[in-house]
Amino acid sequence: MSSEITNVEVLIIGGGPVGLVSAIQLGRAGIKTVLLERRATLSVHAKAAGIHARTMEIYRQLGLASIVRKNSADWNGVFTVGWMTRLHRAW
Repeated sequence: MSSEITNVEVLIIGGGPVGLVSAIQLGRAGIKTVLLERRATLSVHAKAAGIHARTMEIYRQLGLASIVRKNSADWNGVFTVGWMTRLHRAW
């Protein structure tokens, strides 16, 4: 195992929004952190349909809010919520 992984205080599995922000925040706090992601490239498909207000507060603190807004899909102000108990058709 490489020294980058054996000499860390926190190991983060997954480079999604939570993993990335966690790695940034821990790094800024001086905590030795390694983030592992199984994919070598960015996903071509959106992984979220919205961002919670608290998440945007954190992005603002990190100086990322304008980048997130710039790269977000434009839904022309439409907001939709769907409640599902299954992800397959029951009929």
